[in-house]
Amino acid sequence: MTKEKKINFRRNKKIRVFFIFLSLSVLFWTLSKLSKEYTHTVAFNVKYINATKDKILQNKPEDKLSIVLKTTGFKLLGYNINTSNLKVDLKKIKKKAGKFYYVTNRHLSEFQTQLSSEETIIKINPDTLFFDFGKLKHKKINVIPVLNINYKSGYNLLDEIEISPKTVTITGAERQIDSIQSIKTELLELDNISSGFKKKISLAIPKKLDKIHFSKTTIEISGKVKKFTEGNIEVTFEIQNLPEEFNINTFSKTIELTYKVSLENFNKINASDFKVVCDYNKTKEENLNYLLPVVIKKSNLVSDIKITPKKIEFLIKR
Repeated sequence: MTKEKKINFRRNKKIRVFFIFLSLSVLFWTLSKLSKEYTHTVAFNVKYINATKDKILQNKPEDKLSIVLKTTGFKLLGYNINTSNLKVDLKKIKKKAGKFYYVTNRHLSEFQTQLSSEETIIKINPDTLFFDFGKLKHKKINVIPVLNINYKSGYNLLDEIEISPKTVTITGAERQIDSIQSIKTELLELDNISSGFKKKISLAIPKKLDKIHFSKTTIEISGKVKKFTEGNIEVTFEIQNLPEEFNINTFSKTIELTYKVSLENFNKINASDFKVVCDYNKTKEENLNYLLPVVIKKSNLVSDIKITPKKIEFLIKR
């Protein structure tokens, strides 16, 4: 080893020794500081326990407590790394003038038992927690499907669309669910349909109802689809609410009904399946010189009924 290398070796050795002693000094100084006691404010998450089964929170209570804590630096360092939880017992809340509250600083001993013996609680903020409790209630509401169904030309529903279930049960605070009468579904779009269908769709639950429990969050929609044709039939009509002293003479004695019907039910339709009336009171009230025929009875097998003529001219003989 040359003289220059020996000098560099000694120099590097001294530097390494210096940093070792420096590191040890910093370590001992840090340990000394962390072992001392400090008073500091620490944030704790709140965990509420022992909620009553017949009541439910209608507001969002405090989710954090600021604790003025006397403890060692080691403990404070741990709290800076991970936020701890403190339990609040809802059985111990008080009620005054219809309001529920919990005075945190009156329960220091209960909070203290949740910490180690090396920690002392000096004060808690906020001093008081407020709660808005409502009575837990169950209620059935109607399901309203939101549909956009387009059928292939010549095809249509044979019966009404079936919804299962038609109602769902909601559970929540009385004040929250009293105003809810129904719930809509997400939009279901079907195009060029020529056969029966069965689909599951989700309820469109708004975010503001996230605390309300729904017995079902999806429903089933189904429908029978058949090929349809157009049918025509001639029927008589009745005139209602005509004064006894009036004798009315209509220019038309019958009307024609045009309707849609499935091919398999085409031959099942006859005139007795329909009843058409003209209300003279409506003609009088609206000061009309004609009668308006209205279908008040029809076969469940037909749809999209059109009336010809739509107006019936008449003469009155007194």
